[in-house]
Amino acid sequence: MNRLTKLALGTVAASSGLMVAYAPAQAALLGDTVRAEFTAAGIGTFLDETDTVVDPGTEFSLPFGSNGLELDVKNDSFDIIYDLGVTSGVGADTTWILSDLDWVDTPGIITGVTLTSGDASLISGISFTDDTITIDLLSYTVPPQAAVETWSFNIETSKETVPEPLTILGSLTAL
Repeated sequence: MNRLTKLALGTVAASSGLMVAYAPAQAALLGDTVRAEFTAAGIGTFLDETDTVVDPGTEFSLPFGSNGLELDVKNDSFDIIYDLGVTSGVGADTTWILSDLDWVDTPGIITGVTLTSGDASLISGISFTDDTITIDLLSYTVPPQAAVETWSFNIETSKETVPEPLTILGSLTAL
Protein backbone atom coordinates (compact mmCIF):
# COMPACT_ATOMS: atom_id res chain seq x y z
CA MET A 1 0.00 0.00 0.00
CA ASN A 2 1.20 3.46 -0.67
CA ARG A 3 1.71 5.99 2.08
CA LEU A 4 -1.48 7.99 1.28
CA THR A 5 -3.67 4.87 1.52
CA LYS A 6 -2.12 3.90 4.88
CA LEU A 7 -2.66 7.44 6.17
CA ALA A 8 -6.31 7.40 5.06
CA LEU A 9 -6.95 3.98 6.64
CA GLY A 10 -5.26 5.08 9.87
CA THR A 11 -7.42 8.22 9.99
CA VAL A 12 -10.60 6.19 9.45
CA ALA A 13 -9.63 3.69 12.18
CA ALA A 14 -8.77 6.45 14.66
CA SER A 15 -11.98 8.32 13.88
CA SER A 16 -14.05 5.16 14.35
CA GLY A 17 -12.43 4.55 17.72
CA LEU A 18 -13.19 8.11 18.81
CA MET A 19 -16.81 7.77 17.72
CA VAL A 20 -17.22 4.61 19.81
CA ALA A 21 -15.42 6.15 22.79
CA TYR A 22 -17.64 9.23 22.73
CA ALA A 23 -20.97 7.53 21.93
CA PRO A 24 -23.67 8.75 24.34
CA ALA A 25 -24.71 6.37 27.11
CA GLN A 26 -28.33 5.42 27.81
CA ALA A 27 -29.82 7.47 30.63
CA ALA A 28 -29.88 5.47 33.85
CA LEU A 29 -31.68 5.91 37.16
CA LEU A 30 -29.66 3.28 39.05
CA GLY A 31 -27.88 5.09 41.88
CA ASP A 32 -30.06 8.22 41.58
CA THR A 33 -31.86 9.51 44.67
CA VAL A 34 -35.54 9.96 43.80
CA ARG A 35 -38.63 11.08 45.69
CA ALA A 36 -42.05 9.40 45.78
CA GLU A 37 -45.36 10.71 47.07
CA PHE A 38 -48.59 8.75 47.44
CA THR A 39 -51.93 10.41 48.12
CA ALA A 40 -55.52 9.19 48.32
CA ALA A 41 -58.17 11.67 47.18
CA GLY A 42 -60.10 13.18 50.07
CA ILE A 43 -58.01 11.31 52.63
CA GLY A 44 -54.45 12.66 52.51
CA THR A 45 -50.79 11.92 51.86
CA PHE A 46 -49.56 8.55 53.10
CA LEU A 47 -46.03 8.50 51.68
CA ASP A 48 -43.49 11.26 51.00
CA GLU A 49 -39.97 9.81 50.98
CA THR A 50 -36.67 9.76 49.10
CA ASP A 51 -34.61 6.68 48.33
CA THR A 52 -31.72 5.59 46.11
CA VAL A 53 -32.67 3.51 43.07
CA VAL A 54 -31.36 -0.07 43.27
CA ASP A 55 -32.24 -3.05 41.13
CA PRO A 56 -33.35 -5.55 42.18
CA GLY A 57 -35.23 -4.05 45.06
CA THR A 58 -38.35 -2.03 45.79
CA GLU A 59 -37.67 1.59 46.69
CA PHE A 60 -41.04 2.59 48.17
CA SER A 61 -43.54 0.49 50.15
CA LEU A 62 -46.72 1.39 51.98
CA PRO A 63 -48.65 -1.09 54.17
CA PHE A 64 -52.25 -1.37 52.96
CA GLY A 65 -54.82 -4.02 53.68
CA SER A 66 -53.12 -7.27 54.57
CA ASN A 67 -50.15 -6.58 52.26
CA GLY A 68 -49.26 -3.27 50.64
CA LEU A 69 -48.62 -0.85 47.82
CA GLU A 70 -45.21 -0.54 46.16
CA LEU A 71 -43.33 1.64 43.71
CA ASP A 72 -40.34 -0.15 42.18
CA VAL A 73 -38.03 2.10 40.13
CA LYS A 74 -35.67 0.48 37.63
CA ASN A 75 -33.02 1.77 35.24
CA ASP A 76 -35.44 3.37 32.75
CA SER A 77 -38.85 2.15 33.92
CA PHE A 78 -40.97 1.63 37.03
CA ASP A 79 -43.74 -0.57 38.39
CA ILE A 80 -46.66 0.32 40.64
CA ILE A 81 -47.89 -2.75 42.53
CA TYR A 82 -51.10 -2.96 44.56
CA ASP A 83 -50.90 -6.24 46.48
CA LEU A 84 -54.10 -6.00 48.50
CA GLY A 85 -54.08 -9.50 49.95
CA VAL A 86 -57.57 -10.21 51.29
CA THR A 87 -58.62 -6.54 51.03
CA SER A 88 -61.16 -6.22 48.23
CA GLY A 89 -60.04 -2.93 46.70
CA VAL A 90 -58.87 0.63 46.95
CA GLY A 91 -61.67 2.90 48.13
CA ALA A 92 -60.35 6.20 46.75
CA ASP A 93 -58.66 7.61 43.67
CA THR A 94 -54.90 7.57 44.27
CA THR A 95 -51.92 9.49 42.91
CA TRP A 96 -48.25 8.52 42.72
CA ILE A 97 -45.70 11.27 42.08
CA LEU A 98 -42.14 10.22 41.24
CA SER A 99 -39.81 13.23 41.20
CA ASP A 100 -36.20 14.40 41.24
CA LEU A 101 -35.28 12.07 38.36
CA ASP A 102 -31.75 13.26 37.54
CA TRP A 103 -30.21 10.47 35.41
CA VAL A 104 -26.87 9.71 37.05
CA ASP A 105 -24.85 9.03 33.89
CA THR A 106 -26.12 11.46 31.26
CA PRO A 107 -28.14 14.60 31.98
CA GLY A 108 -31.55 14.37 30.36
CA ILE A 109 -35.22 15.21 30.51
CA ILE A 110 -38.36 13.08 30.43
CA THR A 111 -40.06 13.15 27.02
CA GLY A 112 -42.65 10.43 27.55
CA VAL A 113 -44.12 7.84 29.89
CA THR A 114 -45.76 4.75 28.42
CA LEU A 115 -47.87 2.08 30.12
CA THR A 116 -46.39 -1.26 29.01
CA SER A 117 -48.58 -3.60 31.07
CA GLY A 118 -51.43 -3.49 33.54
CA ASP A 119 -55.10 -2.54 33.46
CA ALA A 120 -55.22 0.75 31.53
CA SER A 121 -58.89 1.25 32.45
CA LEU A 122 -57.81 1.98 36.05
CA ILE A 123 -55.47 4.81 35.04
CA SER A 124 -57.12 8.22 34.90
CA GLY A 125 -54.01 10.20 34.05
CA ILE A 126 -50.32 10.06 33.16
CA SER A 127 -48.38 13.33 33.12
CA PHE A 128 -44.75 14.40 33.32
CA THR A 129 -42.36 17.34 33.39
CA ASP A 130 -38.60 17.35 32.78
CA ASP A 131 -37.92 15.42 36.02
CA THR A 132 -41.30 14.39 37.49
CA ILE A 133 -43.92 11.75 36.65
CA THR A 134 -47.50 11.70 37.98
CA ILE A 135 -49.75 8.63 37.71
CA ASP A 136 -53.43 8.92 38.72
CA LEU A 137 -55.32 5.70 39.46
CA LEU A 138 -59.06 5.20 39.93
CA SER A 139 -60.57 3.53 42.97
CA TYR A 140 -61.55 -0.07 42.30
CA THR A 141 -62.68 -3.30 43.89
CA VAL A 142 -61.50 -6.79 43.02
CA PRO A 143 -62.36 -10.24 44.25
CA PRO A 144 -59.81 -11.32 46.91
CA GLN A 145 -58.42 -14.05 44.67
CA ALA A 146 -57.27 -11.41 42.15
CA ALA A 147 -56.04 -8.82 44.60
CA VAL A 148 -52.65 -8.06 42.98
CA GLU A 149 -52.61 -5.36 40.29
CA THR A 150 -49.33 -4.33 38.64
CA TRP A 151 -48.78 -1.47 36.21
CA SER A 152 -45.45 -1.20 34.38
CA PHE A 153 -44.26 1.99 32.71
CA ASN A 154 -41.32 2.87 30.44
CA ILE A 155 -39.68 6.28 30.76
CA GLU A 156 -38.54 7.91 27.53
CA THR A 157 -35.81 10.53 27.82
CA SER A 158 -33.91 12.98 25.70
CA LYS A 159 -30.30 13.54 26.61
CA GLU A 160 -29.08 17.09 27.08
CA THR A 161 -26.52 17.56 24.35
CA VAL A 162 -23.05 18.88 25.02
CA PRO A 163 -21.54 20.89 22.15
CA GLU A 164 -18.63 19.22 20.37
CA PRO A 165 -15.25 20.85 20.95
CA LEU A 166 -14.14 23.12 18.13
CA THR A 167 -11.69 21.35 15.83
CA ILE A 168 -8.95 22.98 13.80
CA LEU A 169 -10.81 22.19 10.58
CA GLY A 170 -14.06 23.52 12.08
CA SER A 171 -12.36 26.74 13.18
CA LEU A 172 -10.96 27.28 9.69
CA THR A 173 -14.40 26.80 8.09
CA ALA A 174 -15.99 29.09 10.68
CA LEU A 175 -13.71 31.93 9.58
